[in-house]
Amino acid sequence: MSGPQPPRIDSTLAARVAEHFGLPAWLCRRRQCRRKGRCGWIFPSTGEPCCLRNLVPEQRRMFDQLYTATRAARSHLGHVGLMYASRSAAWRDLEDAAVALAQPLVPRADRRRWNDARRLRDTLPPPDR
Repeated sequence: MSGPQPPRIDSTLAARVAEHFGLPAWLCRRRQCRRKGRCGWIFPSTGEPCCLRNLVPEQRRMFDQLYTATRAARSHLGHVGLMYASRSAAWRDLEDAAVALAQPLVPRADRRRWNDARRLRDTLPPPDR
């Protein structure tokens, strides 16, 4: 028996993050993905877009970081005051990208709360540079 399996990732969210980085157009070995510039092939066992297998460890770390931030922003923006608006410029850039990527993927039941929190987030002061 092997150790614990890594959690299955959200295929739609992972594909959106991969497309943000331009992975389907530049790194994917699938012609269909390169031509469309969109993820079209997902590994059924993990839910990962196929192009993620072509990343070197540093690139994969960056992908995982943005994927995790996007998943958190989609699920928790506006809950208990979570704004994902760090005062650090580097983190704020990551959070800005995560919020932009998450917006079209927010479940219908949460859209009003989420959009209200996003508008409030937009009024917060910019990060320290």
